[in-house]
Amino acid sequence: MMDFFDSAFHFVGDCLSGALNVAESVVDFVAENPGKVVLTVVATAATGGLAAAGRQRGPARRR
Repeated sequence: MMDFFDSAFHFVGDCLSGALNVAESVVDFVAENPGKVVLTVVATAATGGLAAAGRQRGPARRR
């Protein structure tokens, strides 16, 4: 039974370590490419805004 807990502990530790590595990579990318990040955020917000505006009007009606 102790092997199970030991394996589970290592699994959780590996997952957390991987998540921290990804977060560190994201921070490095943002620091090295601020222009690309701004363009990506603006484009995402604009397309999301257009999609939300389209949803508010509802589906097109046939006559």
